[in-house]
Amino acid sequence: MGRIWPDWFLGMAASGGKIYGSTELFANAWLRPFAPDLVQPGKYREDAAHAALVGDVISLSKLLRAHKYSQPELNKALSFAVMSFWDNTTAIELLIRAGADVNAKFGEGTTPMMLAYECSCNIPVLLEHGARLDERNRWGQNALDLARQRHDMVAVRVLETSGAKP
Repeated sequence: MGRIWPDWFLGMAASGGKIYGSTELFANAWLRPFAPDLVQPGKYREDAAHAALVGDVISLSKLLRAHKYSQPELNKALSFAVMSFWDNTTAIELLIRAGADVNAKFGEGTTPMMLAYECSCNIPVLLEHGARLDERNRWGQNALDLARQRHDMVAVRVLETSGAKP
């Protein structure tokens, strides 16, 4: 039988399971493909996108008060907050109040709603702030299509109940 724990989790266990260590290891493992420039020790305390991804609401709040982030930086942080595997609604709310656009497109036309499949509890907060369900990416897929493709029936149910159409 193969190993069931990813390397970042084993690293956290080897480090004594410190919360700081686990947060940083998780964030760095998750961010590496999306934003290699953020994968540095201690970086999540300096960057809103990284703090948003790991759900560090206290650091995120301090960063948003201390710095004037541009619209693209806020949108990037919002996309990272939405991609998290847990209820990150507080971080999402903070970023929206700071000026992040819930319908911003990046990459291949991806919107935050299209990334919310990781934790369907993040979908309603986007909808409350005007996220559109009919936005399509470069390949013509919307959030509902992507949730179905990933076999996330909870996200599919939430999106269909909210009025999403394929």
